[in-house]
Amino acid sequence: MEQRTAGMILLLGFVAAQAVRDVYLRHLFGQLGLFEVALIAFGTAMLSFGLGVLLFARHQVRLLRTAWRQVIAVNVTTLVAWLSYFGSLRLLEPAAVNLAFSGIAPVAVAGWGLLGLSSAARSRPGRTEALLHWGLLFVIGLLAVIVSTGRSGIPHLDPATGLAGIALAAFSGVIITAETIISKRMNEVGISALSIVGVRFSLVTTVAAVMVAREPTSFAGLPAEAIAQQCLVFLLVLVGPIYLGQAGLKLTNPLISSVINAIGPVATLGLQAVTGLVAFSPAMLIVTTLYAMISLAAVVANIVSRNAELSLRRHMG
Repeated sequence: MEQRTAGMILLLGFVAAQAVRDVYLRHLFGQLGLFEVALIAFGTAMLSFGLGVLLFARHQVRLLRTAWRQVIAVNVTTLVAWLSYFGSLRLLEPAAVNLAFSGIAPVAVAGWGLLGLSSAARSRPGRTEALLHWGLLFVIGLLAVIVSTGRSGIPHLDPATGLAGIALAAFSGVIITAETIISKRMNEVGISALSIVGVRFSLVTTVAAVMVAREPTSFAGLPAEAIAQQCLVFLLVLVGPIYLGQAGLKLTNPLISSVINAIGPVATLGLQAVTGLVAFSPAMLIVTTLYAMISLAAVVANIVSRNAELSLRRHMG
């Protein structure tokens, strides 16, 4: 199987898995606080994948030491992005959070590129593709209108709260795009997806642990068996999708991965409707469908552009 095809399959698996993740997290926020969820989630990820590195990829430790600046960068961006994302999930329905988070990524890739942050695998979008990326940004604006006017799956949401949730999710998407590019650079020097996932949650786990320890929380009332059960669940709903996304990223470039991930809101909307977590909203169905259509059109435009470029190179060669 071609490397890029395998990467796209992994990313599509990530899209499906993150729908389960977001719906579950939204449910969990009704029982636990922001830092409690973060501690369980990212502590589980750090221990699981960190142990994997020590057992199966110890040779990677030297590479991680050499790339210590990038290790710090992925930790800081992970901390900011995921706490912002979790904060947004506490305010909005999962599909809206997923859409704002994913949809900002293609424009964010271009923005970070202008600031000098890009990977060797970055492909410059053509005019049609760039216009479609701006179309995704327009849809996020439309989503903000839907949420703030009570037409989402949470009809009585305060407008300011809705806009704050959209802003947090979009900000998270911008920051996680930087983390994605840095991770891709680390891949390019031989650092594996397992190693990156094994170290990138160290800072966010530490911050969450400090915040939980500072004051009594509902965490203290949970028996050890319940905490262990949540850790096991997070291995499936959070850690699994993260690894799928990281492995898919290694086999593709940030632009393609960002566009594929943008179809996630459709899967999330369907799952939250089936589970009854959030009321069905026709406006949300329209905006997520529009979003998926533009995302897929951007993928097609990317493929056409690359094929035309390869044909031109062969012709000139």
